[in-house]
This record gives sequence, structure tokens and C-alpha cells, in this order.
Amino acid sequence: MEPNDLASRKQRLSPKLLAIDGVSGVGIGEGNIVVYLVDDSDAVRKQARGIIDAEEPGTPVSFHVTGAFRKT
Repeated sequence: MEPNDLASRKQRLSPKLLAIDGVSGVGIGEGNIVVYLVDDSDAVRKQARGIIDAEEPGTPVSFHVTGAFRKT
């Protein structure tokens, strides 16, 4: 997937993904959208994947457990 296309998809998906309790961030990894999780939750993964599949079908996604992000 082209980097510009991936960035556009991330921009469109981020508000909905960040609204999910348990998602701490959204980024771009090696050719995919990265969803950062507060903890390893199948329910949160399923909810995030459902949004991605409904809004931007075919978007490659990976999940990384990072804990909560906090401003310092």
C-alpha cells in the first residue's frame, strides 16, 4: 500500500479508533495501520477491526500493546 494512501486512511480512521476505550493511539507501521492498545484485549481488537473493515476495507492493520500514553 502506498504511504500517502495509508496516511489518508489513518487520518480518516483515527477519530473513530481513538474513541474506543482501550485504544491508546493510532500510527503507521511497515505498510499498515498500527493500533496501539492499553492492554491485550480481544474485544478491543475486534471492535477496532470492525471499524477498519467497515470504513476502509482492505486496510492492513497490526496491533501493539503499549499501555496508556500520557503527556509528560
